[in-house]
Amino acid sequence: MGNHSVGNAMSAGADVALILKENFTKEEALLVLDRLGEPWRGADAEFDDHAYPDQPLGRLIFAAFGVHTQEQYAADDELWYEEVYRKFRDRYDFC
Repeated sequence: MGNHSVGNAMSAGADVALILKENFTKEEALLVLDRLGEPWRGADAEFDDHAYPDQPLGRLIFAAFGVHTQEQYAADDELWYEEVYRKFRDRYDFC
């Protein structure tokens, strides 16, 4: 049972970031995620649906770590988990 505050806070930050700018380069997305994720480094983070590719936080995660199309990730949960979501969690040492 993870800390839902992490997912809620990072999701709120992603919402604001995407209001200010619709599309992010990999470097820009990593910069935003680093600002959102560093305070939570090492947390037992729980993201619920916030990290899905169609959600604001998921869109930032995709921009930062994705190599395939969003459609490919939407069709294959394992691909999303292994190639994108795991890299995101590893970057911030989320448990």
